[in-house]
Amino acid sequence: MLNKIYKAMLERATPYLKRGRKYDYSHTKAIIPIAETIIKKDGLDEEIILPAIIFHDIGWSLVSNELRLEYYSHKARMAHMRMGAKLTKKLLGQFNYPKNKVNSICHLVRVHDYPSSGVNKSLKTKNELAVACIDFLWRLTKSGFWANTTTKSEATHKLATLKSHAKEKKLFYFSKAGTKIYKRLLADRAQDIKKKTYH
Repeated sequence: MLNKIYKAMLERATPYLKRGRKYDYSHTKAIIPIAETIIKKDGLDEEIILPAIIFHDIGWSLVSNELRLEYYSHKARMAHMRMGAKLTKKLLGQFNYPKNKVNSICHLVRVHDYPSSGVNKSLKTKNELAVACIDFLWRLTKSGFWANTTTKSEATHKLATLKSHAKEKKLFYFSKAGTKIYKRLLADRAQDIKKKTYH
């Protein structure tokens, strides 16, 4: 349950999230409870991780329509992170947040998509990995997994790709909580694939 300041941050982020890509707002809302669990169980700094999650995709609202349609491209990923970090700094200025925490949050927004953007840089700190891990986990939630996925073959391929991506990028090794959630969601989606009726 978000406290007052994080609710206010989400309210400030919401217009930007709704102007971005189709799923940015619902994606962000869906991963906040995941973030809260990982923060609590892994002893992370809520005052850094939660704002980073709330603001991480606001940059898509500033990216050109052409780039937004190519959201898997390196150029689009880098643009939304760079623009999102600048906008995050501006919005956090309205909350009288400590400068060192603002800098940390903006850094996390600036790098959160490195594992998906083809950047030849790896995430190393617990905070960097936590935000990337939480962001990634949406793809395995029911709403995230079935977005734009309609056939059994698409779903099976998507699940295998997500498993491979998580392993290759080592997103979860730092986090017992993240690993537990990841494994549970993988099992849930595997069951969905078996049970789902396809048209």
